[in-house]
Amino acid sequence: MLKSLSILLIFFIYSYANDLNIYLDKASISKLAQKPYWHTLLHSNKNISEVDSKNFFLSGDGDTNPKSELEATLKSFFSIQKDDDNNTLCRFPARAAWLKKELNISSYPDATCKEYNKWLKRVDPQSATLIFPYAHINSPASMFGHTFIRINSSFKSELLTYAVNYAANTGDDGGFSFAIKGLFGGYKGVYSVLPYTEKLKEYRDADMRDIWEYNLNLTPQETLMMTKHIWELKDIYSYYFFFDENCSYKMLWLLEVARDGIKLRDKFHLQINPPETIYAIENAKLVKSKSYRASKRTTILAYEDALSGLQRDRALKIANQEMLPSYILDIDENLTKKQYTLEAAAQLIEYKHLKGDIDLDTYRKLYRQTLSTRAMLGKGEKIKVKTPPNPDEGHRAYKTSFKIGARDNELLNTLGFRYAYHDIVDNDIGFLKGTKITFFDTELSYDTKDIYLEKLSILSLASYPSISSFFTPFSFRMNIGFDKNYVYNTKNANFTTSVGAGYTYSGDNWYSYIMFDPLFYIKDGFVAGINSSLGFVASQGRWGKTYMEASYRFYHTSTKQFIFDFSQDIRINKNNTISLEYQFAQQLLKDRQTSQISYNFYF
Repeated sequence: MLKSLSILLIFFIYSYANDLNIYLDKASISKLAQKPYWHTLLHSNKNISEVDSKNFFLSGDGDTNPKSELEATLKSFFSIQKDDDNNTLCRFPARAAWLKKELNISSYPDATCKEYNKWLKRVDPQSATLIFPYAHINSPASMFGHTFIRINSSFKSELLTYAVNYAANTGDDGGFSFAIKGLFGGYKGVYSVLPYTEKLKEYRDADMRDIWEYNLNLTPQETLMMTKHIWELKDIYSYYFFFDENCSYKMLWLLEVARDGIKLRDKFHLQINPPETIYAIENAKLVKSKSYRASKRTTILAYEDALSGLQRDRALKIANQEMLPSYILDIDENLTKKQYTLEAAAQLIEYKHLKGDIDLDTYRKLYRQTLSTRAMLGKGEKIKVKTPPNPDEGHRAYKTSFKIGARDNELLNTLGFRYAYHDIVDNDIGFLKGTKITFFDTELSYDTKDIYLEKLSILSLASYPSISSFFTPFSFRMNIGFDKNYVYNTKNANFTTSVGAGYTYSGDNWYSYIMFDPLFYIKDGFVAGINSSLGFVASQGRWGKTYMEASYRFYHTSTKQFIFDFSQDIRINKNNTISLEYQFAQQLLKDRQTSQISYNFYF
């Protein structure tokens, strides 16, 4: 008996070894390791993989040698391994499926992948949706937005699906440390698969971010292949870079695995952000349909718009436990308004709990009590939440400007370039109103003699969330860079830094803010000051935007200064605009007045 088993084992070893040699030869002859899809499976650019985990490779030099990795993968698949989840066939199902198809492999050695099969059955991949949580109005780190993929299953409810996310493990870092590490790859980025409800709770509810969903036209087979590859990426990491190897970029790898032949990453070189991901999938004709999910903040603001001041006050009192929900039942007023008052109160109670202002027991009791009272009023009309313009209607991230005008009756020509992303003076279509984040916004002026630095904003942030009955957020802004706004008349800009806070008030198509900004300049030494500003921004919808800001500055040298800025943006289409600009600035030798007209191109 033992002799028979030994002979049988030798036969299987010989048989698999013979098959392996055949497939290795076929792979070599067909130059399979040079095929773009194999490089996609390895996340390899120019033969160098972006995956930094060594456990993602079966060859010692697999991260830099796709041919070596392919041969090691085939050898591993045909070696005699344990018939369980430790088998490499279970670890790399996407590689196994692609090699089987390309080499016409009849069968692999048996491998019982219980863990993988259980996970695949639970995820049940049928189709996919790219999810774009909008920017969060009061969080600089989120102003680009975020993207992840939802794997849709056979279940009708999207709440029973799973989400594939890529994010940096930042720990408790924040502020300057977070920015520096994020810029220079100081964090490990990892893929994760979580229930979609958890991501909704995180982004829509806790972070108060509107969500756009882009349903993709991937077939079930393509979605399955992508899901197989997602399994291969568990427990591996790549170093996270804020500008390029970020959440948006990593989603493109998955989509390229799903549909062989599409090229999504090739057009991105210096940076990629979530809206650019949307442009990429639409250009590749991957989008089947789109839908919008309003955040908790947007929904609460819709209730605020629908209610009177007294009704809003009642909703707040219920949320603050200063009024019983049952009080609303006895009020003699419109039924719909009573329903909306209680619904708004319930939303505010949940919002306060998410913020940590109400403990869990109090939240459950008050929330249940409010909803029970609301149920006594019967079925009503659902609050209408206005759908904003789709992010894909917004301008692109890069910007070039060509300006011509005059300064103090002298001709002034200016060239500008901005690395990213959106300014207060830019049209808001497709962007969150009242937000700004720009990197390396540079303007150079020139004449027959020389070239001069007019402005260089290394990093500039602004967030102007409006005060309302239900929300009283701070506005903030900061800037690090060079400008010519200091009191001294100079040819080139001076280094400056400012950080400010204030409040914003708004109407339907406008907002106005008041800000106070401590600042300093370096010009023949260190000069500190305080800047007080009153700003006004009005939107003319798709065709234009008006911006005005008046500032009064007090420097520690006892010097005072008044500055006024104005611009009128005229939108030709989403990536082409014309701007009329004017600035008045008090300066020591001679007050400066600048008037220009500019053509702006976004790409």
